[in-house]
Amino acid sequence: MIHIVGCNHGIQVGVGGFADYDTAEQNEQRAHFRALLESICEEQAIQIVLEENGAPEETAGEQIAAQLSISWADINTSNDDKIQMGIPTDYVTGPYTEEQKNTWNHQRELFMMGKINEHRGEGESLLIICGFAHMQPLGEILGQDGTSIQICDYRNLDWYLTGVFAED
Repeated sequence: MIHIVGCNHGIQVGVGGFADYDTAEQNEQRAHFRALLESICEEQAIQIVLEENGAPEETAGEQIAAQLSISWADINTSNDDKIQMGIPTDYVTGPYTEEQKNTWNHQRELFMMGKINEHRGEGESLLIICGFAHMQPLGEILGQDGTSIQICDYRNLDWYLTGVFAED
């Protein structure tokens, strides 16, 4: 089974990240997110964590994988990857149409699928952590071959507070 957890990228920062600079609410949300990832990894016997990680700091997913001796890999597109695919590096915030942004997101999702497929042989129980914009499309693509997909959107959980991170 493949578990997909959608997220706001700001919540991904692991222990020791920006905790001294962030608000108590942000750190509390990160603690809940970390607990969610830990419970999925332990309860679902996750064998590999694949994460859309574009930040230089270590993520909670990366830390949990190391703590539980689970393989971890980054499936994100680098800026060089985006340039090679003809995607502007500022496409999310730049002056582009929604149609352009959707097209470029789809290109990135296909790229992430390639990375995911490189690692699928490493286990049957995978955890994918990606931005909210990618969770449904990746789930649809991954489920086309009959693979069982479980999507978790923490915005539906009791602990989630709207607006703690700018991208919510």
